[in-house]
Amino acid sequence: MKLSVLIFFLIVNVAFPMTEPVSPDVGLRINGHASAPAPLPLSRGEPVIAEVALRTSSRDSAQPVTLEPPVGGWVTSIKLIVTNASGGLERWPFVVVGKPSGGALTLQPDRVTTLVLRIEPTNTAAFVPGIYQVVARLDLADGRSWRGVTESEAIDVAVSLPPVAPTDADLASRKLFRVRDALLAGELERAQSASDEMMKANFRRPEGPMAMALVYEAKGDRRKAMVYVDVAIACVSGSAERMLTKDAVETPLKPIPSEYFDLRRRIEQMPSTDPEPQPLPGYPDNVVAAAGKASPVPPVKPVVNADDQKFPLDPHGRWAAGAEASSELGTPKFSARQALGPPNVTTYGHHGEAWSSKPGGEAWLKLTYNTPMRISAVRVRQTFNPGAMVKVEAFAADGRTIVLWSGHDTTVYPPNQIAWFATTFPPTSFPVQSITLTFDAASLPGPDEIDAVQIITAP
Repeated sequence: MKLSVLIFFLIVNVAFPMTEPVSPDVGLRINGHASAPAPLPLSRGEPVIAEVALRTSSRDSAQPVTLEPPVGGWVTSIKLIVTNASGGLERWPFVVVGKPSGGALTLQPDRVTTLVLRIEPTNTAAFVPGIYQVVARLDLADGRSWRGVTESEAIDVAVSLPPVAPTDADLASRKLFRVRDALLAGELERAQSASDEMMKANFRRPEGPMAMALVYEAKGDRRKAMVYVDVAIACVSGSAERMLTKDAVETPLKPIPSEYFDLRRRIEQMPSTDPEPQPLPGYPDNVVAAAGKASPVPPVKPVVNADDQKFPLDPHGRWAAGAEASSELGTPKFSARQALGPPNVTTYGHHGEAWSSKPGGEAWLKLTYNTPMRISAVRVRQTFNPGAMVKVEAFAADGRTIVLWSGHDTTVYPPNQIAWFATTFPPTSFPVQSITLTFDAASLPGPDEIDAVQIITAP
């Protein structure tokens, strides 16, 4: 009898394997910085802004997670734990910003909920210099739905006296966080005044236009916010300095921090505040009469890429069925999964329907195909900032590998157009199951976005 019961449970477990339950995942950033080997420097008298990000532990699962404490709203279950170098608890006066929703919080697999807390500069002025550790803890041991305790990675913070002779970068960074702090406190006029001073002090530094973009975002002015964030990106990458100095020898462009792209993406989603176009004086054709019609405007013809007309129809082409990457600019938008299947991005530009790595350094994208086959070509559809490819590798199911192409992409791509990177080679000696594309992300002023990757099977 016992043997038959045991066999029954073994059969059930094989037929219906138990899946790991989905749980919350907690992330923490202090003044825009995540956990790092070196402590985050904090001068006394400077504001502290903490961002606690909540998401599900599995992005592939469709199962949401509900956070519901027995008493009060979900915010009460989140605590920021601060310890000193001796391990003793410290009481840092964090205050929740805004009015988060009360009651339970349901985390969806494709969404991130962020709780923002701050400490006033007048409070940090009393901090004792030293090394501290900050952790965000979600404590729902007695929760009504999900139950448990989970924590973020710890962030080390080095509190010190204000520097006697701060650098321009330190001053600009400090002023930018004062603008952020003023906006969180609802003091728009103070933020506007500080931003104006930053622009007058040094308009070539990226922190000034970044502050202005934040201010106009708070005002709801999408057009001005977009202009200033683009100027900030040009300043931080060094492209603005190139245009201003007109150096004979161009210096390499710098990697762009992800927070600049995050702000730009947020501004793109704002409703437009541009006024309706007004008729030109003296041109009656430009006026819509009460009973008439305006002069017809010829439609803008989209740029047609010849490769877009040819490559997707290739009968020997195969599209990726699986994808992973060294990093992702977001999720689900900009994730590696956006490179699966045939092309679906219709226009050149910064689109969440294509994969993009986080800025800076080297990045890779690995694509897996359903049926291993010998191949003779790889085609990569680049929908934003083409030209960062440095290597293409192929892998067999048994681990064999070969470099199909390497070097620097010297192709002259038409400006502001979708472009294909295509490389051909003798048929591979083994059936290819996956390929890996490597990019030099720091060589471009922005992300190189990949919409689709096609392999061509050998005859």
